[in-house]
Amino acid sequence: MAGSSLSKRYALGLIKALRSREEYAEVKKQLSEFQRLLSTSEELHAGLVTPMLSREQKTALLDVLKQAVTFSPKTMNFLLALLDENRMDRLAEILRVMDDLWLESRGIEKMQVFSAVPMDDVLRSKLEKQLENALRKPVHVVYAVDPDLIAGIRIQRGSVAYDLSVAGNLRKLQRRIAGAGEGGRDTGAVLSQQEL
Repeated sequence: MAGSSLSKRYALGLIKALRSREEYAEVKKQLSEFQRLLSTSEELHAGLVTPMLSREQKTALLDVLKQAVTFSPKTMNFLLALLDENRMDRLAEILRVMDDLWLESRGIEKMQVFSAVPMDDVLRSKLEKQLENALRKPVHVVYAVDPDLIAGIRIQRGSVAYDLSVAGNLRKLQRRIAGAGEGGRDTGAVLSQQEL
């Protein structure tokens, strides 16, 4: 997970103050909207990031912004903490690392699933249930389409990939014919193609 230790520390501090997935989603949405406003206004960005303005002046800027964006008390407190410590320039990076830290703090495994065509909700639900059973923990799956797979799926778990695609099987066959052997992890040990 990319991101500086300082940004991760701020993100974790915020995450620990949030009680539910719904509250997390609300605060993240508000912070993302605030970051979008910052990125579209050079004057606003300069005003909130510069150490030249006092806390009172920066807080006044935030009060003006509250008319355009609704902040929950925790969102406002977090933004004020960033202002107090002159860390507003870290907000974009904090937002980038938040999702992974949220999942990690809740013991949820993040995985990516690539398929040749979009998977429907029934198949996604079935796959997620199988992954949770195999790992014995909740999972959060991010789906993406990769037409190069031809058919089937590729599951990415951290640095480990489980390739259950036609393209992956063709590569294995090519290595076998060339005499290179399997040379990789047997993905069938975790999930067989028949189970999917």
